[in-house]
Amino acid sequence: MAKTALLVWEIGEGLGHLPTLKVIAGALQERGWSIVFALRDVEATRASLSSLDARIVQAPYWPN
Repeated sequence: MAKTALLVWEIGEGLGHLPTLKVIAGALQERGWSIVFALRDVEATRASLSSLDARIVQAPYWPN
């Protein structure tokens, strides 16, 4: 059975979370996991994650 990890951009205004999530995703992929990112700003993060074989989907966004 394939394992899938969902990594999520839940709160925050910047992209500071991305390097940490990318390291986690890479380590999981090396162990055979599939990765899905649910991100608030898909376009701003796509280039940063292009080295990973990961699915990127739009996370819900409720402006303040």
